[in-house]
Amino acid sequence: FLGGFRPTRPTDVDGEEGADGVVDKKGAAPFAWEDGPLIKAMRDGDILLVDELSLAEDSVLERLNSVLEPGRTLTLPEKGGSEVEELVAHPNFLLLATMNPGGDFGKKELSPALRNRFCEIWVGATGDVSEMEQICVRRIPEPELKPYAGHLARFWEFYREIAGRGAARAALLTRDLVAWAQFVRAAATGAGS
Repeated sequence: FLGGFRPTRPTDVDGEEGADGVVDKKGAAPFAWEDGPLIKAMRDGDILLVDELSLAEDSVLERLNSVLEPGRTLTLPEKGGSEVEELVAHPNFLLLATMNPGGDFGKKELSPALRNRFCEIWVGATGDVSEMEQICVRRIPEPELKPYAGHLARFWEFYREIAGRGAARAALLTRDLVAWAQFVRAAATGAGS
């Protein structure tokens, strides 16, 4: 995420090329720092999308606090050297993040300090069968297979109605419906073989 030390390659190091075409790497460090996606986006003014933010280690999440402050800085002691680098984000840098609610299996809530630095947009689950059918239709574009999109959506609705409000209802999610639609298409078109 931040970066790290990576083994150097002959093209990464300055050295003298001998008559045999081999680069003499005597005295060259075996590892060199390589910026990770966060640092690259901060330097270049890019948008960084962090998917499933709440699954990251707490130590990584806490490093984002200073990046999301008005000063938008990140101190990089990991790089080593005689001076610690303090990176200031490019003015166009943006950080977007997604996550599922903390109550989901294996998920946790963000710390209040980090959560307050984001603008939250809640997108609730849908229960509309026509919307589910449209999701399936996009995964099964072949005209001869389109009726299956409706069948899948109606089964999804049927299951959710009989499952009630318990754990069984939560066992069938939109991503399952998408996977079924992709399976139907792959099985019918031979795309999976």
